[in-house]
Amino acid sequence: MATVTAHQPIDMDDAYFWYGTVVRATASMIQVRSGSLTQTYTGSFTYDTRLGTIKSGTMTGTVQQINGTKVFEVTGAHHDAVKVVGYMNRGDAAGLYAYVLNGNDRMNGSSGGDVIKSYGGDDQLYGNGGHDRLEGGSGNDRLDGGAGSDAMLGGSGNDVYIVDSTGDRVFETLSMGSGTDAGGVDEVQSRVSWTLGSFVEKLTLTGTVAINATGNGLANTLKGNAGANTLDGKGGADVMLGMGGNDIYIVDNVRDRVYETTSTTSGRDAGGIDEVRASVSWTLGSFVEKLTLTGTAAINGTGNGLGNTIAGNGAANMLDGGAGNDFLYGLGGNDALKGGTGNDLLAGGAGTDSLTGGSGRDIFRFDTAPGSGNRDVITDFSVADDTIQLENAIFTRLTKTGALAAANFRVGTKAADANDHVFYDKATGGLFYDADGSGSGAAVQIALLGKGLALTAADFLVT
Repeated sequence: MATVTAHQPIDMDDAYFWYGTVVRATASMIQVRSGSLTQTYTGSFTYDTRLGTIKSGTMTGTVQQINGTKVFEVTGAHHDAVKVVGYMNRGDAAGLYAYVLNGNDRMNGSSGGDVIKSYGGDDQLYGNGGHDRLEGGSGNDRLDGGAGSDAMLGGSGNDVYIVDSTGDRVFETLSMGSGTDAGGVDEVQSRVSWTLGSFVEKLTLTGTVAINATGNGLANTLKGNAGANTLDGKGGADVMLGMGGNDIYIVDNVRDRVYETTSTTSGRDAGGIDEVRASVSWTLGSFVEKLTLTGTAAINGTGNGLGNTIAGNGAANMLDGGAGNDFLYGLGGNDALKGGTGNDLLAGGAGTDSLTGGSGRDIFRFDTAPGSGNRDVITDFSVADDTIQLENAIFTRLTKTGALAAANFRVGTKAADANDHVFYDKATGGLFYDADGSGSGAAVQIALLGKGLALTAADFLVT
């Protein structure tokens, strides 16, 4: 494994770095000069002083200087010295690069803008400072531009790109102007918010800052860091791991996979309060607390064993909290909400919704203006366990928050006095709101409950 270290900006496309005239040779050193450029090769050599040629030997390193100032050096090499000098004397820079740098090499750029290339093997390319261009080869290369806005081209193989600036550019193509996949399964490891370009499959966020990861049209693997991340795989069947922090997962494919664990095979919670925002029907996996349905399609959302918050979209949704103390909110559309086990809060929102609390002490919340198109059905109201919650920003005559005043509630077919703002019709199961009580204004139905319930003001809470 050879290590190339640049002390001044270098351009590995420039052939003058490698050819010249041999001016000095010993058993352990060969020196080549071309104008102000001096290249000194070290190793073990057999040199024919009469013919001025190397008969045999091994090159282990080189140092290049311009006017006595070191430009770059190579250490850890092990190559046939005869071949090295042959390439050099022919001026065949490309051939010499391919020969000398055909192993698993490390190349370190300078503090300026460098052009660094891989010539085979699994190489590590580090641009360090400046605006660098790094080009991988046929192996599994690691490209790290360092500071500056860098351009990185992986080549074939399974390459890793280290990104630390939004000005960096990643090309997993045959050339920087090509639209052809160079091959391999490739990964960007980024300290800044990043969107994968064409033909790159993986994105891992690094550091602890709250940054975001966005995929492309492929089946991507996105992995967050310890901060609060938004992971959006875009098209394709994507795998998303949030890791620590309060993460948001954007799901748009039923084959997407969300893991709020320390790995895809781990059963350990990665931590945080996490949310899936799905434009397809979705069931929450382990350790994810929130689910929000997006888009306009009639899709469904299902919780897990945690206390989930599940919100619908504007269409007709079926929301099922499952186990745990859940909050289900239907928003628009004619929704079906099922609390499942646990003490749940169900709010249908706008539309004619079906609300089923399930077992536990459930709350049915009404916070949108009732009307003929916004009248919910509570399928299993239990006087012993459940509560109806009324928002006084909507039911404006209920000015005092807390338990509904007994004077504001009546069992009957209509209000009997001016204070009867809420009444329940046992015969039909209808629950009504009457803003002016027994006045001339018409009552409006809020919901339909079971018939014949022993409902009292104690079953209501004003918020």
